[in-house]
Amino acid sequence: LTTILVISTSFVAGIISSFFGIGGGIIFVPLLVIIMDMGMRQAAPTSMFILFISAFAGMTTHTILGHADFYMALLLSAGALLGGFTGARISINVKENLLSIMVSAVIIVVAVKLFLDSDLW
Repeated sequence: LTTILVISTSFVAGIISSFFGIGGGIIFVPLLVIIMDMGMRQAAPTSMFILFISAFAGMTTHTILGHADFYMALLLSAGALLGGFTGARISINVKENLLSIMVSAVIIVVAVKLFLDSDLW
């Protein structure tokens, strides 16, 4: 049952992350922590690997459709590459509970920002 739940949830997460261009980590990390009972130290890199695969599929499809801005992608990738190395190194020294709180805070901030930017107002 857990396997079916994980595969279906990750399928929906892949669609959402590709459709909206949001990091599927917002969905994958809680999925791994809550349903798969993983610790944050294992969930974060596992999620990043999943995102690598998901992002490749989305990038390939969007590129074929002519939606990609390669110049902007390269500029942002430079910062993301350095940030990825830095974040991974720093996370080694951060307690598991603090990592969970940080992920929760980021998810809340993103949700509030998306809600406020919607046309509901």
